[in-house]
Amino acid sequence: MLMDRGGVTSHPAIIAREFHIPCIVGTNNATQCLASGDQITINFEHGEIFCDKTQKGTLKIPVQKQRALFSKKL
Repeated sequence: MLMDRGGVTSHPAIIAREFHIPCIVGTNNATQCLASGDQITINFEHGEIFCDKTQKGTLKIPVQKQRALFSKKL
């Protein structure tokens, strides 16, 4: 799941975490640059998303750095 707005405490991010669905929030414009089904590479260390589009070259999308929240099953 990729969202332009929101944070790690937003409702969609919390639901995604509980269902173990990868979720990236705060991309600002990723949904305008990417299409459903595009394959992406994520660099969490630098907060970047790369999309390999053969016709356009590599697309780099900066992501707001936010601390990830993890939950462990007891």
